Amino acid sequence: MEHKKFLYEKVYERIAKDIQESALCPGEKLRTEEELAQEYNVSIITIKKAMDRLKQEDFVRRVPGVGTFVTDRAAFIPSDVHLDKGSRLIGVILEHITSPFGLSMLYAMDQSAAKNGFRLIIRFSYTDQQTETDEIDFLTALGVEGLIIMPSHAHHYNTRILRMVVEGFPVILIDKKLEGVPVASVYTDNAAAMDKIILEFTKKGHKHIGLISTPPQGISSVMQRQKGFAEAMKKYGLEYNDRFCVLNVGLDLTTTRSNMRKNRDNKNTEALMNYLNDNPELTALAVLEYGLMADTVYVLKKLGKRIPKDISIICFDEDYEHASEYFFTHIKQDEAAIGVKAIELMVGFLNEKKAPTVKSYRIAPFFLEGGSVSDMNE
Repeated sequence: MEHKKFLYEKVYERIAKDIQESALCPGEKLRTEEELAQEYNVSIITIKKAMDRLKQEDFVRRVPGVGTFVTDRAAFIPSDVHLDKGSRLIGVILEHITSPFGLSMLYAMDQSAAKNGFRLIIRFSYTDQQTETDEIDFLTALGVEGLIIMPSHAHHYNTRILRMVVEGFPVILIDKKLEGVPVASVYTDNAAAMDKIILEFTKKGHKHIGLISTPPQGISSVMQRQKGFAEAMKKYGLEYNDRFCVLNVGLDLTTTRSNMRKNRDNKNTEALMNYLNDNPELTALAVLEYGLMADTVYVLKKLGKRIPKDISIICFDEDYEHASEYFFTHIKQDEAAIGVKAIELMVGFLNEKKAPTVKSYRIAPFFLEGGSVSDMNE
């Protein structure tokens, strides 16, 4: 005797039939649960149960914060992208990449993902939070199983990322962390990096060290570096001057090196000029972003100061496309280790269906000596 069907089973069968008969096409977004409840004249609970069964039988894919889509993985992939049968997708959203930072990390991520049976879909936010949100929506609708995100600079956290974390969608952050948010992050040990910088200056006899920084704006990496600078100055018995010179990058992050001089932010050069004139005792500068180097070098030249004879510089990252490889003594972030660790965490998340328990993975940087630090002891 056939059992009497529950309401959710009837809803499930009607939607499944629409999918099988192509009334609902692969990749098509279903109406909201509230709209479906109204259409079928049932409760939200009934719709949720029907959706759960459709998901279990792979009729639909539910994307947190975006919606429910009819499955057929090929339908989620643009026509010009060809995937091997059985390929699994991980989405990657980066603020930007440059030769100083990002390229090596991206290569390492791609290679590590491939070894684990995954393909990466790469998108960019270009430091714009709305673009970041749009790319999250695009990639989740595309059918990626998880997202690796380099959060964009902003005063507030992206609510779409927060919602995905709360709803359990696999997310791993790189380069930055979101304080107070229970999501795994892989980034450079910025405190250790600043310690290396101040130690090197100290060993070379420098006692008056300035700091050139971008605005914190809630950016964990910048805040960590500023805090690390203060702690290292105190650790090595140096006078700590909290009057940083704060500059905006002032450049399109995709700009070429030849255009950097043309697009220089005049406010930056003015702020640097004032900072150096107000602090004539400085013999060394720690520069927290390589993107600030063009302005820094430009102003030093205008002031008639030579590197490193008159003032020494250590920065984060360097431009390895330079003909002589690199000039500045600098901190080189271990991009490969960051990328590999991020993939390792994501693969574990997806295969074990469980988020990483450790939330902060700090990767030790390298210290590379160039020609931008003079020895005051000689």
